[in-house]
Amino acid sequence: MSGENMEKMTAYAQAFLKTGFVGSRKVSLVFSQRRIVVATITKELEKEEAKKAKKAAKAGGKGFLGQMAASTLLLAQSFERRYSTMTPAEVLSENRDNFDIPFDSISRAVLKIDTTRDFEGLDTGEEFSLEIRASEGKHKFKIQGYSDTIMAILKAVLKERFVISK
Repeated sequence: MSGENMEKMTAYAQAFLKTGFVGSRKVSLVFSQRRIVVATITKELEKEEAKKAKKAAKAGGKGFLGQMAASTLLLAQSFERRYSTMTPAEVLSENRDNFDIPFDSISRAVLKIDTTRDFEGLDTGEEFSLEIRASEGKHKFKIQGYSDTIMAILKAVLKERFVISK
């Protein structure tokens, strides 16, 4: 068995990749032992995964509203399951816009945690930004949700190259 076949997903997050001054695209960050694979989530792929979630909800006896909720609320879990069964090479070949960031190419990664506020100044939650500087360039992500697993991986692998900023 080659090293590529043994490389497995260890963590997953949905994010938006900054693409220019104001642009962004929805991506999945698929973490393995050696790298982060950035997988573009297209509308077609999103529809395909939503259909799978809806079908699973229907098979589980859920009614119309339960199926609709499953197709939106369980979408992140659906992508996580999808990528957990694929090798990094398969994820990379899925879309020409997919790319990887090997951990050994990262010179610095900064996780910024900001408190979001509503118009009255009340806390509404936290927003997570991850900026990665690697030999192939700089990548900025807005991560949806917090993951202790992802933070632990970045701390363990990158050591002093990983910084948390509040």
